[in-house]
Amino acid sequence: MQMDKKINVLIIGAGKGGKALIELFHKEPWLNICGIVDTNDDAPGIKLAKELGLPTGKDFSPFLKISGLNTVIEVTGNPEVEKSLSKMLPPGVELLKGASAKLIWTMIEEREKEIAELSNDRKAILNILEDVEEANKQLKETQAKLIQSDKMAAIGQLAGGIAHEINNPMGVILGFAQSVMKRIDQNNPLYLPLSSIEREALRCKTLVQNLLVFSRSSGTGKTSMEINQAVEETLLLVEHQAKMRNVVITKKYAPDLPMIFANRNQIQQVIMNLANNALDVMPDGGTITITTTLTIPSPLEGEENLSTVALAKVEGEGKFVEIRVEDTGAGIPEEVKHKIFEPFFTTKEPGKGTGLGLSLCYEIMQKHNGTIDFESEKGKGTTFTIKLPIIEEFTEKEKKKVLVVDDDRAIINLAIAFLKKFPEKYQFTSATDGFRAGQAVLEFNPDLMILDLLLPGIDGFQVCRNIRSNEKTKGIKILAITGYDSPENREKIFTAGANDYLSKPFEIEELGKRISKLLAE
Repeated sequence: MQMDKKINVLIIGAGKGGKALIELFHKEPWLNICGIVDTNDDAPGIKLAKELGLPTGKDFSPFLKISGLNTVIEVTGNPEVEKSLSKMLPPGVELLKGASAKLIWTMIEEREKEIAELSNDRKAILNILEDVEEANKQLKETQAKLIQSDKMAAIGQLAGGIAHEINNPMGVILGFAQSVMKRIDQNNPLYLPLSSIEREALRCKTLVQNLLVFSRSSGTGKTSMEINQAVEETLLLVEHQAKMRNVVITKKYAPDLPMIFANRNQIQQVIMNLANNALDVMPDGGTITITTTLTIPSPLEGEENLSTVALAKVEGEGKFVEIRVEDTGAGIPEEVKHKIFEPFFTTKEPGKGTGLGLSLCYEIMQKHNGTIDFESEKGKGTTFTIKLPIIEEFTEKEKKKVLVVDDDRAIINLAIAFLKKFPEKYQFTSATDGFRAGQAVLEFNPDLMILDLLLPGIDGFQVCRNIRSNEKTKGIKILAITGYDSPENREKIFTAGANDYLSKPFEIEELGKRISKLLAE
């Protein structure tokens, strides 16, 4: 058999090493594999050789007769094969065996390692590129949020100035309109235009109040509150309208949710805006689903991205009360999703919306360290999700101590029932007369005392004076309560040193507000 002038190689042994040599040599134009020999037809090198159309065999003798054969590489490592080869090898043909063959094999292994390293480097580069892409995406999102924040701050300053300038003349217009309306009969031809003036003035008043939310001059008025109750109270205002529009409101409240620290009116305004928007996008009827739940972010999941837009961030990671308002409307068009939280942007017809609803929701949530997100799919509806951080649990040292003093055990039980709702905030004890109250003050060292005035023995006035005259106890906050309200009693108790005064019967919510206010001072 005659061969062209190349380096002609015979490979004996078609195991892993032989296969690697075939893979390496067959690509080189200056090398010619003139045969692969192995007694095993299923050897990986034999299979590869047959795929490549290379000559194979079980006996190396015929291949040693090939004219122009330069090199025989023996990779079986079998001493008998090496011995036979040494005897039969034609003159001028080089035999690579043992160390020489291992050297080639080592070179192949090194090359494979280099290829593997290059592959790993490629993967590393791809990972870096992915990280860069993700970082760039986050940077763009952060940039968008900063631009939005600056925009809202500028609008806030402008709105605050405009609102204060409008309030005074609007107050005059509203006041005189209402004053004249009280003096004329409803049949008077001026009554209808005056009524229109009053209605539009009240509308302007609401708009100004909404604008003031953007301004930092608007007070916060935050107190601890229970979110399910706030949601239920808000929905009472929209349920009638929902029935008129053939919209079903489904409520899914999680029980025993923790308290949040928030401005009740503003949170209810957010819920109202979202519910009204849901009604507006379902003119032919549908379903609004209101869900409350407790969310505990997993540290393995990192930041949740529940929506296409997240304009307010929660600082740190903790537990949140989550409220979802879901509708079955047409969904939000893709091209306007990035605009819906912008002030004065609206998809409603002229005169039917100010474009402030969702931007107000955004601003309110930002002031509460909360989030407002949304998910929307065309033809399937929209879900708005708001999250509010819960009141963090207090350690025993951080809990406020409250002493309730009243000779009526029912009043004590009422106050304690309220305090028990916040085991993470309050420790409490009670006393039924002035003498025991004095003992409890020294032993319990309360931060706040709820003190009835008309106690048997030492009355509340004297208890109050005793507390204020003692250097160790004079800093205790005192909320005076009585069923006998009179200007004289009020003057007397404030002179004795009380911080606040509440008449019986009182609403439990009002008691809670007074407690929160005094302990916050």
